[in-house]
Amino acid sequence: MKRFRLHAVLIFTLVAFAAAARLYDLRADPPAYFSGGSQDLTTDGAYLTLHARSTALTGEWDPFGYQHWEEFKISLISGLSYVIFRLAGSSLFTMNLTGVILSVAALLLFVIALSRHCTPRSLVFIAFFLAADYLLWLFGRLPFAENAVLFFASAIFFVFTFWFERAWGKVLIGILVASCGLFGKSFGFLILAGPLMYIAVDRESRDWRTLLAIFAPIVVGLYLYAVLVSGKASLLSFIWQHATGDHGYPYGLLSPVNYFEKLITFANNGLFTFAPVPGILAWLILTRTLLSPHEVHSPQRKVVPFMAGWLAIWLILISPFNYLPVRYLFILLVPICVLAGLGLDRLSESIPGLAGRLAWWRWVGLILLNWVFMYYVAVYPVITLKSDYGVLHWSWLALPLGLVLLALEWWVLKRGDLRIPLIAQRSVTALAVIATLTVNFRQFYDWYATRTYAIYEAATDMSKILGPSAVLAGQYGPALASESRLRSFPLFVSPDQRSFVPLLSRYPITHLAVSQTDWDRFAKGDDELMACPIVARYWLRDKVVYVARINSLFGNPDAIRYAESGYETAMDLCDAGKGDSCYSYLKRFRRANPTSQSAMLEDYHMTVNPEDLMSSRAILDSLVSAWPTDMTVQVTGSVFYRALYERTGLPTYQRLAQEHMNAALRYSPRNERAIRDACKNAQPEQRIF
Repeated sequence: MKRFRLHAVLIFTLVAFAAAARLYDLRADPPAYFSGGSQDLTTDGAYLTLHARSTALTGEWDPFGYQHWEEFKISLISGLSYVIFRLAGSSLFTMNLTGVILSVAALLLFVIALSRHCTPRSLVFIAFFLAADYLLWLFGRLPFAENAVLFFASAIFFVFTFWFERAWGKVLIGILVASCGLFGKSFGFLILAGPLMYIAVDRESRDWRTLLAIFAPIVVGLYLYAVLVSGKASLLSFIWQHATGDHGYPYGLLSPVNYFEKLITFANNGLFTFAPVPGILAWLILTRTLLSPHEVHSPQRKVVPFMAGWLAIWLILISPFNYLPVRYLFILLVPICVLAGLGLDRLSESIPGLAGRLAWWRWVGLILLNWVFMYYVAVYPVITLKSDYGVLHWSWLALPLGLVLLALEWWVLKRGDLRIPLIAQRSVTALAVIATLTVNFRQFYDWYATRTYAIYEAATDMSKILGPSAVLAGQYGPALASESRLRSFPLFVSPDQRSFVPLLSRYPITHLAVSQTDWDRFAKGDDELMACPIVARYWLRDKVVYVARINSLFGNPDAIRYAESGYETAMDLCDAGKGDSCYSYLKRFRRANPTSQSAMLEDYHMTVNPEDLMSSRAILDSLVSAWPTDMTVQVTGSVFYRALYERTGLPTYQRLAQEHMNAALRYSPRNERAIRDACKNAQPEQRIF
């Protein structure tokens, strides 16, 4: 009884830790230069909660009558975020709270469901792996659709664990699977593989009535959704477009060879690199299960088939596609962590020797398992040049290694039962716990020590420097509107102007918030666009983002009537060469908005005098103290004090220049070369980045 209570306390503590870690500092930016430089961590959550925010602020889901994102509006993310926005207001914190609630609820449901079939010891291991995992923590802090999929998956597993034997339980699983794919994300339908795998291996469940009870709600749900929600658009066309998009026809579907290359090199973006220990332990329990067809064990009876089916179908059906960002894959860490916990717990049990022939499908599974395992353990770590497609061909080198490993497994188990010595069991358990803590704590600490607040600070600044009737569009538009009542329009901008000009003419978009690179491509060759005022520049995680005012260019009457803010008027006067009027407007604006970052930077650049730097020191010090994690501000401070040191020779200024450069390097270590070059060569009057 005491041991059971200890296990319960440990499990509760781990779940509480996972919840607290997700809630910690929700306004902080996600890590920069993550997931191949993708900006989804900055942009996608705001887009997914955009309709909920609009109706919470205006009472309308589509205040502009733009129907392009219907599938995202009718979602669990939208529904939950709407409730949160109505109760606690719309902000970056409450937006991210949607992801936290869903991810923690999913974790709790999984643990409760697993408690019915797992030993207390194995449940502690599973809770440990789930609570400690860095990717589950990172994405569990954001309102991504994948968190909705994870929640539905936990509900499906919960019902499957407790009530699958009942007819209404099977029907409820079908309803939840349909909900997962329709109100979570399209690939959520693949969760169905979990119950189907159990049906395949459990003779008592193989019944046409079981399949009918599960599939009937799914078919009905798809039909109703296609008719009531998708309208004229084809649901399958929507799914295919978002699976391929601008990324081309799936490489893995071009030929069988290409398919196996993509399958074996699945998650080259680092899914298993982030969780190496659970990955190895999951391989161990799956290999053991396939090699032991007659083994009977309660966790294996329900948990292992469900988790193995979930993991396998994802690998088989998702891997062929070219675009596989980490957010599509991180939910696979749940079945991996569950299998890892079972594998670690069962080290003390002997593995039955091979007493007869294995079914052909078990051999196929073993070959693929060992092939994938040897690729990630023996081949992938030694690849020096990891190009997108060059790495695919290395997968074939792992095939003979996997076959050798399989032959060794067969030879060992042919000799009889295999039992791992007690000292080895304890050593493996200790190593697994220590390695997991080390890998995940290092990643978490890297974020903790270098965390910035650029998205929150830029969104707060937007509320001050734009007029109340502004409408923000572009990739970063919804994110930059999150800390205000500014309206945002769901429009991603690409270099192809022809596809966007009709929308810009039809809808009252006043500003575009896009990366500098996207703006340069969009405006290339168009003199009017190139002349558009860049209202603000921000360094968001790992991109320079422009906010450009375009209200007068495309003929929309509402956009033309946009009333500029005092800050924008000041900038227009500055561009027109009316320095005195500009400075007068800017000072007036700053008195009303003393904490505007953009206004303070403009004030500094307008007043800094290379011949009299001390007159600008007060505003410079206010800047660097107000935004200590902003790379641009800290580099500006370093340049200022370096110039002051060069003019006075006082060591104090040299020390301050070094301190500000070190701060910039700390919060943006990947930009070391650019930071050092700017701090060494830029002049105080120059704009940084």
